[in-house]
Amino acid sequence: QMIRGGAQYKYQDSILEQQAAGERATPTLPQLEALTKGKRLIVCRTAFENFTSILETIGGPREKDIGRSLLQTLEVVPDSPSERALKLLCKGKIKERSKVVFGTGDYMKAITLTANEGFVRAACSQGVHFDVAVHSSRALSEMQQLILRQT
Repeated sequence: QMIRGGAQYKYQDSILEQQAAGERATPTLPQLEALTKGKRLIVCRTAFENFTSILETIGGPREKDIGRSLLQTLEVVPDSPSERALKLLCKGKIKERSKVVFGTGDYMKAITLTANEGFVRAACSQGVHFDVAVHSSRALSEMQQLILRQT
């Protein structure tokens, strides 16, 4: 919802408010559409399951509909992380799940669309550079918007 009109709200949560301000200044959806238009969109099993879990846990009704529609446009591929991703040491921003997600994109020679700049920088500091397109982070915010409408 943040990228589909939710930036108009004034959030109590400082992180949501910071994202809303960023969205008002630089809308994310046009950037994402430009990056993905006409492309084969793949997602590894781990990323698919993680996103689905988050969507079902904290997404509002409209976010769930939009998220489910998005997921139907994606080809789910098996987790198959590259050797160089597997060699990254798990510390700081390097987590096993991120190694699998970015490593699968690396193995498939795909550009990974991500808001996880921390992992990208940490991997670079270990000498591993992934082919990524970084976008701004945007939280699922519809449930917070519903609360704000009631006050």
